[in-house]
Amino acid sequence: MGTPEWPPKSFTDFKRDLTAIRQTGYDCFRIRVGFDSKLDEVEQLLNIAHDLSLKVHYGFATFYVPDWFLQNYQTARVVTASGEVLGGVKDTRWTIRKKDGKSAGGVYITRALIRGPKDRDIIASYYDNKCPALFTSHRGKWLIGAFNIGFSYNFTLRKELRQTIASWIRSVGLEPKVKVEGIDEDYRPMIEVNALEHDGRVLLICCNRSPYEWDLKVTVAKYVSLGIKLPPAESRQVFTSAV
Repeated sequence: MGTPEWPPKSFTDFKRDLTAIRQTGYDCFRIRVGFDSKLDEVEQLLNIAHDLSLKVHYGFATFYVPDWFLQNYQTARVVTASGEVLGGVKDTRWTIRKKDGKSAGGVYITRALIRGPKDRDIIASYYDNKCPALFTSHRGKWLIGAFNIGFSYNFTLRKELRQTIASWIRSVGLEPKVKVEGIDEDYRPMIEVNALEHDGRVLLICCNRSPYEWDLKVTVAKYVSLGIKLPPAESRQVFTSAV
């Protein structure tokens, strides 16, 4: 039984994955349906499962409040059976959205509300008040966050926020000096790689905070690429030399 918490990008991927599940010998899998689900897509998934004689177990994700509700009823609060009101007017988590309406991740703990950046310079805005959250300056050469980027989501960068920043980096023609490959995108924030350069060598310090083992390929500009096996909840330190 599988739980596609992060769905594939297309239904060709769905069909491939569900076919592999069936061929492995499983006869059922679990899906999560929530406020963010699109029923037309769920129907297409169910049709594929039916064609493959796969049973589907539903998990209803109604444990959170959808964005549209928060937008329309900003003073609403959860009240327990004993009458306790949960949450305060001062929230500490905010969604940010790109201009196309897609999620750019979340902001946690602290933020600044800024007025003034021109619309063409804004990359993402807070969903609740439309103030700019990520914007550029100096003819697009500076990326400015109206929040502590490194503190996002418990000291890690969520996939959507990392992808938004990476898109800007590519747009200005920058190339990362350190590349890390071999990690599932959803677990990438849990892998930390530091490169300390000295006297023609680089010390790579790799930390794995995830519950899985990864076979990394780490490439530092102008140095030899290394393959590193990184066990769960452990770290490795290795040297690499110049090319």
